[in-house]
Amino acid sequence: MLYRANGAIYALANRCSHRGGPLHEGEIDGQEVICPWHSSRFHLQDGSVTSGPATAPQPCYETRIHDGKIEVRSTE
Repeated sequence: MLYRANGAIYALANRCSHRGGPLHEGEIDGQEVICPWHSSRFHLQDGSVTSGPATAPQPCYETRIHDGKIEVRSTE
């Protein structure tokens, strides 16, 4: 899932770590994405859980714009 805000691009794995909900269908609230299935909340910057039922952080990826394209890579 990609999200752009205030000139920054955030990339998180699209399937919620709790039960696989599609985060791209969720809502953005400030710096958090809310899973549409069970309302787990994840911080866009680092994937940390800010509210459950999820207990595992969401995989997060580094992003940059290069030659007009968004590039994404794993931080692990």
